[in-house]
Amino acid sequence: MAFLCPEVEASIRKNVSKAISIVIINSGRQKAYLTVQKGLEDAIKKDLYWRGKRIRFGRAYNLADWINDERGLKKQIMAKRPALVFTIGTPATTFAVRNLDGIPVVYSMVTSEWRFRGAKATGVFLRVREETLVKIFTRVTRLKSIGVIHSSKWRIDPQIFSIEKAQGIRLRLFKLNSGQTLYDVLEDMKADGVYGLLMIPDTEVYDSPSTIKFVLSWALKNDIFVMGLSAAYVKMGAVLSVHIPYRSLGEQTWEIGKRILNGEDVLNIRPQYPKVIRIIVNQKLAEEKGLIVPERIMDIPVIFLK
Repeated sequence: MAFLCPEVEASIRKNVSKAISIVIINSGRQKAYLTVQKGLEDAIKKDLYWRGKRIRFGRAYNLADWINDERGLKKQIMAKRPALVFTIGTPATTFAVRNLDGIPVVYSMVTSEWRFRGAKATGVFLRVREETLVKIFTRVTRLKSIGVIHSSKWRIDPQIFSIEKAQGIRLRLFKLNSGQTLYDVLEDMKADGVYGLLMIPDTEVYDSPSTIKFVLSWALKNDIFVMGLSAAYVKMGAVLSVHIPYRSLGEQTWEIGKRILNGEDVLNIRPQYPKVIRIIVNQKLAEEKGLIVPERIMDIPVIFLK
């Protein structure tokens, strides 16, 4: 059995006491979640020493493994006395906000960020400003009328309406009310002379893969341009979409985390939109519609899917 000399042992204790503990909680094992986690972990590893203190973080907790023992998960995390908790996805963020009192939370992969307003939490949205989406959509399609279908729970960014006057675009909002079918709303949109559908990550409207497939199929049959939410939508028939590289989300959340470790109050840090985005275009459909799409739009790279 090896023994450490008193000087070395004292040095180790001193360094451990200076360590900053950080915890990562993931909502599941989906590829997107794990890619965000990898981006976050790699970013942290580049800054393993922060202001003279070593950053200590172990294997990320996966909420799916603790579904029947959230109390046990809370106990384990609180025992680590973390200075900061990173969460990936809404379930993990909800758990942290409800259970980890007093610990700042930095989230990612969250679309309904208003659920966490007032909590000791901030982070990066899993969405792009609607205003930016409308600008991209109209520059590609040259449409002057754009429709957005939303539920009563979805909060539309008010800045989206500034585009109407500035660029002469007619923006129409269609609310999906209870007892109403999505087909009815789509038909109302078409009857109103709107031939561009901007999809938003409102899970009350687009509640399943089959619903999304139905909307895209209906749009193709009715000659409606659709801007989807990812490359998968483009493959299914949307003319274009905005893609958020998941790895960059992890890197961006670490930048927020460093601000908190520097002493900034989490309540004073506003949630951010993703800084890195890409535009995905359905090349075949764009050519069929006679659209001329440049390689960059608003200085955002365009990726063409054949």
